[in-house]
Amino acid sequence: RGFAARHRKTERQHLLRIESILPAPQRSLLLPIWRIAGFFTGALPALVSSNMVFATIAAVESFVDLHYRQQIDRLSGEPLYSGTANILQECREDELAHRDEAIEMQALEPGVLVRSWCWLVGFGSGVSVALARRI
Repeated sequence: RGFAARHRKTERQHLLRIESILPAPQRSLLLPIWRIAGFFTGALPALVSSNMVFATIAAVESFVDLHYRQQIDRLSGEPLYSGTANILQECREDELAHRDEAIEMQALEPGVLVRSWCWLVGFGSGVSVALARRI
């Protein structure tokens, strides 16, 4: 519970920071769906085991790291967006810490089921980002 509470606090801070730089009209119309998908991405592993929860968090945070890096790279060299790049970098560093903590919390090496689930989570995250850029 402590792990979840700490991460929730950080994620809420990230959301506020991102919302402060991204006007509501420019946000994806799919956000309500992503919130539901995010809930189930956390809830389903919780029904299986804590090990699966931590593996899922590690998978999500690995995807988020890549996504942040891509955004930061796109903004690099653009003086107008240096503040945004700095915010993204700070958020990215938090996500890397979350990933590393989740990896440390895993009691077992992920088996085939967990690795398959984590692949699906990563794939779904990629599809979500692609859709969010269009809708």
